[in-house]
Amino acid sequence: MSTRRFLPFLILGVLSLLAAGGLVLGLALAPAAAELAVHNATGETLAADSFTADLTASQSTLASPASLHFSGRLEYLKPDTVRIVRLGPAGGGPSSVTFTGPRAASYLSALTDLRRFSDFHQRGATYTASLPVSRFVPAIEAKLVHGSYQVAVTVGGNRVTALVEQVVLITPTGTTRETLRYVFEQIGGQPVVQPTT
Repeated sequence: MSTRRFLPFLILGVLSLLAAGGLVLGLALAPAAAELAVHNATGETLAADSFTADLTASQSTLASPASLHFSGRLEYLKPDTVRIVRLGPAGGGPSSVTFTGPRAASYLSALTDLRRFSDFHQRGATYTASLPVSRFVPAIEAKLVHGSYQVAVTVGGNRVTALVEQVVLITPTGTTRETLRYVFEQIGGQPVVQPTT
């Protein structure tokens, strides 16, 4: 008779231990708040019907003193159209080119690649992260490349408002440095206000 009384308490105890174990496991496996903020902002930005961003890009190699520089505007229209407007030199007008499909997606890769990062560090509205560049190349080439891939993401209104990507690529043939900067002007037809950091 006395064992019947303790059986419900035993079952309750076992269920409580399982619930506590599930809670601990859930907390251990849950993404960090900074990672969630960046991934959610990236998803919201990419879900917009359109967005426009000022775009600057530069590339230089240590082997050559010459560097490449681009300044323009990126205009995205869902589902897969990107128009790049190059700002002309003084006295010259802008020129543009439009891409669709995979080529258009390549211009959004800096934004979509944010989902590969998991260890963001937050300072105000800016989140930073770094990965070895070898994670972005095929496994057979990973042993041949070194360097870093760093991002700084500014989030405002649950959307990405600015993105700076810096890549240092070291290969047997030399070192290349690339910087890509997006400063969003409008997302989904709404003007973007850059948060103060």
